Amino acid sequence: MSEQKHTPGPWYCIPGEVDYVREEYTDACIARVFEDNGHADERGREDLPQEANARLIAAAPELLEALKSLLVATEFAMTTPSCPEKGTVVPAEMSKEQYEQKRVVKAARAAIAKAAGGVS
Repeated sequence: MSEQKHTPGPWYCIPGEVDYVREEYTDACIARVFEDNGHADERGREDLPQEANARLIAAAPELLEALKSLLVATEFAMTTPSCPEKGTVVPAEMSKEQYEQKRVVKAARAAIAKAAGGVS
């Protein structure tokens, strides 16, 4: 995996006071989440999810690490004799489950690359 360039986690936000997402140990500001000033979004909703967005941003470092670990475990499982088809060629006899594993691994790699500033 590539070298970490973002501020290390954990990050947090205080429920009800979600203007800022902060780094846990230094209390440094990681992100600021803005409201929509009461304007409805394109779907007509007035209740924009500022607090939910802040929670998602705060969880980003843990989500990234969990995804990296899951990718390693999945790739290891795909190399066992029960699933020897690891690679870029999809054999005709590949099961739907094996095909889905490959799709998920590809999506995980893309998400990790995007988080690292690479091409997704």
